[in-house]
This record gives sequence, structure tokens and C-alpha cells, in this order.
Amino acid sequence: MMDRPAFADEEAFVNKLILLYIFDQCNVGLIESVIYDIATSHNWIKPIFCKPAFDDLVKTDYLVNLSRPRAPQPRYKITPEGRECLKCFYYKIPLSVREEIAAYIKENIISFRKQQDYVSDYYRNEDGSYTVLLKIVDDTSTWMELKLKVDSRAKAKWIFKTWRDKAVEVYGFLSENVIEN
Repeated sequence: MMDRPAFADEEAFVNKLILLYIFDQCNVGLIESVIYDIATSHNWIKPIFCKPAFDDLVKTDYLVNLSRPRAPQPRYKITPEGRECLKCFYYKIPLSVREEIAAYIKENIISFRKQQDYVSDYYRNEDGSYTVLLKIVDDTSTWMELKLKVDSRAKAKWIFKTWRDKAVEVYGFLSENVIEN
């Protein structure tokens, strides 16, 4: 059996550092799909190597699951140990990659937050109507949850698709008009 080349181990290590760097730059809990999207969007990590690197960081306690039990999608955040590791070895991530990641995250952080904080789904009811589920969540709790019954799949799909852009507006309206100060 052939030995694994040394560069493969080095590449795996750098992939883990890149993930830690992404978490460090985002400074919020992230769901797996968002972290994979960020890490693979500019080929900073090849998609096939992203999950193993992520899983290894969770196993070694460099990333921690922030979510409450039974959360639909667990959120992860860098631990102090992960930050210490990054601090010691960040120089192994090429400067150009670090700059690209920092700029990309700064430009897209609102989009990442919308993608994971504004959750929507819909399903068909026995009577032919549809129920649309709309949520605003954070790392550890649900801020708001609405169920709407609509008469067509087209309406359900439209609400589902537009929720991310409307969530803040809806929450603001409800806060102003329903919640007493």
C-alpha cells in the first residue's frame, strides 16, 4: 500500500485553517450549508474536502455546536481553542486567500444571515390548501414563527421564496403593532 503524500496532509491542514478563518471572519454561528457555500464558492476548498475538514474541526473541539437540542439545522462557531490554533498557523493560508475571504464575507454577511436566520417551508393540506411556515431564528432560539394557510401552491411558493426579503419588515411591523411597550 502506498503512503499518502505529505502534501495531502498539508492541504488537509490548510483546509481546516481556511474553515477556521471563515468562522473567525463571520463571527456568528453558521449552519453547515452556509459554511460549505462560503468555503467552496471561490475554490478556497474543494467541495470533496470540505465536509471531512469540517467534521474533524468539530471532533477536535475547534468548532462547537451552539444550537439547542432538536434544532432543525445546528449552528457552529469557532471555539477559543480554534482561535488559538488559527492564531498560531494563519500564515499557512496564503495572504491573497485571506484577503479574498475577508472581502467576500464582508460583502455577503447579510445574505448569509438571511439564508440561515429566515427559514421558510410549505406543505399541502388534505383539503387542497397549503400551509406556509415562516420563522426567524438565531443561534440558540426562535424569535418568531408564523403559519399561514393559503389557497394555492403558487401563493405558498411565492411566500416561501420572498420570505428572506420580507422577514425584517414583517417582524418590524409585528413588533410595532402587536407587542406592547
